[in-house]
Amino acid sequence: MGLLSDTIWKRSVTKPLPIYAWDATVFLAWLGAPVPAQFDKSGLDAVALEIANGGAKLVTSTMAYLEVLKGKHTPEQIDVFERFMKRTNVVALDIHMGVIRKAETIRTSSLLLKPMRCIKSPDSIFAASAMLLKADALHSLDSDLLNLNGMDVVDKLKIVLPMPRSGQPVMAEKS
Repeated sequence: MGLLSDTIWKRSVTKPLPIYAWDATVFLAWLGAPVPAQFDKSGLDAVALEIANGGAKLVTSTMAYLEVLKGKHTPEQIDVFERFMKRTNVVALDIHMGVIRKAETIRTSSLLLKPMRCIKSPDSIFAASAMLLKADALHSLDSDLLNLNGMDVVDKLKIVLPMPRSGQPVMAEKS
């Protein structure tokens, strides 16, 4: 192939944008809530910047609007959150029956695990939304969700601390 053909081909096979999902803990940390001492916020900052610059997509549940309470945040924080959620590369999935059924399956299946795990309804809704919207990874600071990373109960969804795709570890098979 000629040089021009090579250039056109290379442009047409670019990697698709990463699709991140966030749960409430990540939104709250991004807005300034205290985070665990061992959590390095630089990964979250890098992901937020990647999304803001259009280099990634963010998916979540409309549950995020319920978790980011106006009574616990300044008007400026709420404005930042609402403007971020209106971006064209951010999608909040409505909580419909498909989400509810998937979330119920996650909760029920997690009770059958050894050791048993009790997943709260909001957590299962965020996980179900991430699964239905085909996220590459669900970002969370919640140990209950992080403990489900790669398990069958979440259809092998990566559930990790916030970090850009370039920094996300390759996951070993889990069942």
